[in-house]
Amino acid sequence: MAPHLAPQEVDHISRLAQNRRKFDTPWKIHEIIAKQRQRKGIEVPCVAVIRRALVGVTHRRGRSETRGRKRKLSRTNTKSLNEARQKLIKQADGEYEVTCADVIKKARVPTVHPTTAARSFRKGDYNIAARRPREKPHRDNDTKKEREAARRRLGDGSETALWGGPYD
Repeated sequence: MAPHLAPQEVDHISRLAQNRRKFDTPWKIHEIIAKQRQRKGIEVPCVAVIRRALVGVTHRRGRSETRGRKRKLSRTNTKSLNEARQKLIKQADGEYEVTCADVIKKARVPTVHPTTAARSFRKGDYNIAARRPREKPHRDNDTKKEREAARRRLGDGSETALWGGPYD
């Protein structure tokens, strides 16, 4: 059995096939490949191998990969995830945390695990990382009274004495 076609041979076959006047049949291309292989001392493949390479059955160049598991999120899905994420972050305005589940639901993409969404962002060249939510101090009536008392002790009693701006 003859060895497989080398990538250089497949390139050569495709170049020969483009010149249809001289090499209009696989038989003529086979003759040239046979001569090259005989010079090198390699066993010659049959014409069917050349024909399959020309049609693209065995050597499919420039085609997308069809083996393995299919992607859960396409490029379009990743783009819509990012747009939904930006919109939700803008709406939140630091008041509450925007979770990955919220983003996935808002984007209306297939439901996936947050790590799958993160992997999709990384692959799509979106520089996104989880950040800690900004913590605002809890302010209730007791806290307000304490702050007013501290302001009176330390400053002149006005609202802007200590903090440089209006209170709350």
